[in-house]
Amino acid sequence: MPMVELPSGRPTSAIGFGGAVLGGGLDRRKSLKLIDAALDAGIRHFDVAPAYGLGLAEDILGEALAPHRDIVSIATKVGIGRPSGSHLRNLVRGLARPMKTLMPRAWVRVASNVRYGARGDFAPEHVVLELEESLRRLRTSQVDLYLMHQIRPADMTVALRDTLISLQEQGRVGAFGSGVNGPQPPVSQVVPVFGSV
Repeated sequence: MPMVELPSGRPTSAIGFGGAVLGGGLDRRKSLKLIDAALDAGIRHFDVAPAYGLGLAEDILGEALAPHRDIVSIATKVGIGRPSGSHLRNLVRGLARPMKTLMPRAWVRVASNVRYGARGDFAPEHVVLELEESLRRLRTSQVDLYLMHQIRPADMTVALRDTLISLQEQGRVGAFGSGVNGPQPPVSQVVPVFGSV
């Protein structure tokens, strides 16, 4: 497996595993087997977020990677909150899965009826609180990458930058950045706030 170096200098696999597919409830065993297969294939980088897997992906990834933490890198995010009632939602979704082929329209309604937590809250105290929750679920004291999920240039305040630098200096975050879908803002809108970081 080709290797790359993270901004912190930590080596990891050039190919990563996206944790959005991980599910709890009835899918927990399948998810754990999927992570084991990724490890067996040489994948050492795992990307997750509190909202992934209806809110249970971090828990599952933490369980699977705990014995391997010294050889893997983990990226998680803040900006799209974890849905409430994650365990119950996963169970209901698993029990309703036969609807997928029998009643596809009903399945779409069940599968898409998820209310995620706060979106776009990049207040420094919220970012720290979310990191603490992610670290607990991931069963680790540090994430290698902490990404601002769907952040806008206006959200990148000096207070946020200082908080992220502090988390990095404390060793709780290896590096930080943004995770943005779709068109990204011009670099000139982003770089001045973060300076040379």
